[in-house]
Amino acid sequence: MKKFILSIVILILTLLTLSRNSVWKDDLILWQDVVRKSPGKIRPYINLAGSYLMRNRLDDALAVLFKTTEVFSDVIRSGNLYYLKAGLEIYLNFAAIYGMKGDIKRAMEFLQKAYETMPDSPKVNYAFAFGLMERGDLERAEQYLKNAIALAEDPRAYSLFSELCERQGRIDEAIIYIERASYLEPENSNYLTRLGYLLRLKGRLDEAEKAWLKAIRLDKNNADAYVNLGSLMYERGFLKKAYEYYRRALEIDPNSYEALVGAGNVIDELGNYSIAKEMYERAMKIDPQRKEAYIEYQKILKRQGVK
Repeated sequence: MKKFILSIVILILTLLTLSRNSVWKDDLILWQDVVRKSPGKIRPYINLAGSYLMRNRLDDALAVLFKTTEVFSDVIRSGNLYYLKAGLEIYLNFAAIYGMKGDIKRAMEFLQKAYETMPDSPKVNYAFAFGLMERGDLERAEQYLKNAIALAEDPRAYSLFSELCERQGRIDEAIIYIERASYLEPENSNYLTRLGYLLRLKGRLDEAEKAWLKAIRLDKNNADAYVNLGSLMYERGFLKKAYEYYRRALEIDPNSYEALVGAGNVIDELGNYSIAKEMYERAMKIDPQRKEAYIEYQKILKRQGVK
């Protein structure tokens, strides 16, 4: 459930344009003033709600949004494109806020409203598909993703389609979709990282390595790509090279569970058990629910005769 809440909030916030409309030092004061002076204009209300949202003042944001829907309900329903787009942003804001509050049912209700307001909006079809996927409704999610792609070739939609296919075991299709996403947004190293992961699932290790190396050329701070390269080198028996990749990942993200466990495994094989134990201990503190670090830690203790 927590993963769903975080994911949907991140998704909605990336779709919103509210915060980008404000370049003032204190946009909250600005929009409060504009709403007072121009109570008949919808945009200041939306931007004010967005300012509250970005400050995590969720109840204040909700109050503004409910006021906005009350004042402008008729014009939103009028069919005017400007107000339809405004209504769309309002419903996406509602969805983001309820997602942040943990009320997933309400968040999905407002995503549904957003879809009903502008069913031909690519980003709304994408957002609704995202929510459905997080709830496990992959069949319906696929239809909305197809709609999104038919309306506009958004690399995010292709990337999400790739994830959907992977969940269903359709790895070859997943590769095709993430390749398309990478083609449309070639500077996005995350797509290449995911491509490498999928290629590895198919046993195409050399191609996976090339994808990850290209990812880090694009973004030297892509910790996931370094982790994947470390894992591949470890699998191939190149321990020192694997450690260098894991070490680089930890320089970027000291709390990377995967990098800590991977580095611990390498160091363990190199015979430095005390440092390996420290790596596993750090990983266990970061995510006590996961078992990989705990299992490896217990192996070291067993070899040392500790019960």
